[in-house]
Formats: sequence, C-alpha cells, structure tokens
Amino acid sequence: MDWDGFRYFLALYRKGSLKLAAKELKVDQTTVGRRIAALEESLGTRLFEKRSDGYILTLAAERILPTLQAMENSAFSVDRAITGQDERPTGLVRIAMPGVLANHWLIPRLSNLMIENPEIEIEFLTGAEVVNLAKREADIALRLVRPSQRDLIVRKTGEMTLGLFMHPKLLQGRKKPQHLEQLKNFPFVGLVARATSDFEFKLLQKLEPHIRYSLRSAAWSSVFYSIQAGLGWGYSQPF
Repeated sequence: MDWDGFRYFLALYRKGSLKLAAKELKVDQTTVGRRIAALEESLGTRLFEKRSDGYILTLAAERILPTLQAMENSAFSVDRAITGQDERPTGLVRIAMPGVLANHWLIPRLSNLMIENPEIEIEFLTGAEVVNLAKREADIALRLVRPSQRDLIVRKTGEMTLGLFMHPKLLQGRKKPQHLEQLKNFPFVGLVARATSDFEFKLLQKLEPHIRYSLRSAAWSSVFYSIQAGLGWGYSQPF
C-alpha cells in the first residue's frame, strides 16, 4: 500500500476539512480530495463522511486509525533517529478547563513539567463554551461532566468537592446562620445557568429557596473572588 495516501488520511482526520488538511500538507484542496478518493478506491471502502461541520471517520476508518497512528509515530521515530533529535515533547498544547481550576489547581503543579520540557508551550482555554476536541480546538479538556462525543480518550482524573462559603465580613452585626433557610438573608453569588454542570445545576435547585442573587458570572474565577471579597455567599471548591 502507498503510505503517502495514509498521510493524507491522517491529515484530513486531524483537521476535519480539505482546506486545513491541504494547508498542513502544503498542497491544494483538490490534491487532498483526489488522494483520499484514490485511497478509498484501493481499499474498497469509504473512509470519511462529509457533514455540515466537516469530515468524520466511517466505522471502517475508525478500525484502521490506531494502526496508522502507530505507523506515523514509528516514521517520526526514524526521522528523529536519523537527524539526532531526542523524543522530548515540543510544541503547543491547548488545554480547555474551567479557569478557577487552571489558576488554583493545575498551574501551581506545572513547574516541574515546564522545567523538564522547556520546548512545550501551554495555552489555556478557560471560556464557558465546550470546545470540540475532534476539530482540534483543544488537545486536552478537563471537564466537570463525562463527554458523550465519540473518538475521545476519556479518563477520570479525580473528584471535586464543593462547599458553601461566606466571608466573615458578611456577618458583621448579624447572627451566624445555623440552617439553610437562614441564608436567604444574605446575598448569593453564583454561575449563570449555561455555565453550570449537571451536578451544580442539581445543587442550585436544592439551594434555590434560600438564594437571593447579588451577582452572577459565566466564569468560576469571578464567583470565587466575589466570595473572597465578601460580595455574597456561594459554593466553590475549597482550594
């Protein structure tokens, strides 16, 4: 088989469009389409389905993908051995995750990794929107819900504890609340509905009778610092 045809296959799989695959391979779109068609003809099966949001793999393509990726890695190893390069990770890694977890949990733990791998560049995507890993909008995503998207390697990285917090300044001249129903006398800060996970949404439903909103945000970090500033009580991770 012609390995070069599989190179076009992997480029289209990674990029999801003929235009972006052509840019990666430094050829024109027509060439990519022609090489994919020739590969499908030689294998006697379709490898891609074209949809409105790009090209996705067929079941046949999914079966051969791990083998082709291993072949590609082996080819890169040969190239590194010939050129005398080591196998240290290099390049840009995009990580999508809530900003508050990036700031308070991951970033303080990155020092050794960055020292040992100086050629890695990390880019954090901390917006409320869910990125599409299949379209390479990010390389790694840390999410608070298990994704349903196909073709992802999914691992549970840990558990997150949430607690209710209030700054002491909110208690000046007031009695410390002993029950949930007493919290309605204090302002509440929290996430906007679209930014909450399923677990947080269920928690909010339980708290709803005791909530008097004073501030809402789509960013976890804004909620965290608002609680710290005494703008209201709310739930957060005990960093």
